[in-house]
Parts: sequence; C-alpha cells; structure tokens
Amino acid sequence: YMWAEKIGFEIVWKIWREKIAEKIGSLYVKPYLNSHLQGYSDDNFRHPHSFRQCYSLEVTRNGERGVYSSDIGSLSDLDEMLEKDADWLLIEGMHYPIEDFQKWISEKNVGKIIITHIPPERYGKKFADGTIIADDGMTITF
Repeated sequence: YMWAEKIGFEIVWKIWREKIAEKIGSLYVKPYLNSHLQGYSDDNFRHPHSFRQCYSLEVTRNGERGVYSSDIGSLSDLDEMLEKDADWLLIEGMHYPIEDFQKWISEKNVGKIIITHIPPERYGKKFADGTIIADDGMTITF
C-alpha cells in the first residue's frame, strides 16, 4: 500500500515469508501477517498487483524477544505473537480504542511497552501503567 506517490521516496521491497525468520544483521525477524490493509480494496484499481499485505514482526536477539506491531487492523492481530512472554512491545497507538488496549494488554506478559504513531487527540492519554510514548529521536535502552 505504501507506493511512491503516497510517501514521496523510493521503496526497496523485501518479500517476507510468513512466520519464517530472516537474519538481518544481528537480529532475527519473523513476520506475521496482520489485518491492517484488508479494508483498502478501493485502491486496487491503482495497483492491481498489490496483495495489500501488512506485517507485524517478532524480533529476537541474544535471547531477547520483542514484538513490533506496525499498523494493525485489530489488537487481536498480535495475540499469536504474544502467547509467549515478550521483553518489549513497540505498538502503534492509532488504530484501536485506548480502553480496548488497556484490557487487552492487561492479559499479556510484556516487559516494556512503547507506543508510537499516536494522533494528536491521543497525546497525554494513559494507555497503560509504565507505557513509554515514543518521540522522534528517542533512544530506548533495554
């Protein structure tokens, strides 16, 4: 869905194989298909060969395990990835009600929770205890 005319810079595409980890530098990255782009079928006429796939990622390194949501269609998109404990969760903060997140995250075992991609009307809202709200240029140490 992220075509050049939408974002204004060149895209280098990588073909993921769902639930197959790829080594990228010192990381292992395993993609899980999520539902974010299922509702964008109206754009098919522009790019008829697009599969409209969006992935969340499990990232492991030296025994640490994290989950990066990317944009999601539903919090349940991450349930399979969070059946196991995670050291961290980097999750977008736009495409679900905050109250749903609070209930959902209370049932997960996650170390650090970092929220990114927050619309202005959600600034200052409490997502969950101990949640870190990402900001441009922020560095987080684990």
